Amino acid sequence: MKYSDVIQGTNGPLTISADSVAGAGSGMMILYLAQSLPDGAAYKSWIITMVPVITLVIKRCWSFCEPDIVFLLKNGRANIARSRCLRRIDELMNDPAIQDDIKADLSDMKMHARVSSVLDLYKYWKASKQVQNQNRE
Repeated sequence: MKYSDVIQGTNGPLTISADSVAGAGSGMMILYLAQSLPDGAAYKSWIITMVPVITLVIKRCWSFCEPDIVFLLKNGRANIARSRCLRRIDELMNDPAIQDDIKADLSDMKMHARVSSVLDLYKYWKASKQVQNQNRE
């Protein structure tokens, strides 16, 4: 799964993927740092020579890790919301003013919130298996 921005260029749409941006940005940063080294540094020419290779390695690593990073960010937000929901349900369950039928509904909501985290992980696992199978073909 790639998250891309489509930019209208002069010769049609140009797709810029996140891994390309990560590779190019890191390559430019390494090149800038290498050029700022003193001219007498023995390893300066080696770093400048290796920048394209390093850029490709970073691009490949990012394309490999990007889906997991996106999932962790989205799942982290969902986990925070789920935790808040469970805490609020616990507060309401401990409130003596709440009626028993409402507490039964809250208990069902709490169970649903707990099961939803497992369902989210299962959906991610299933999607990652499909991506792996597509990459093998």
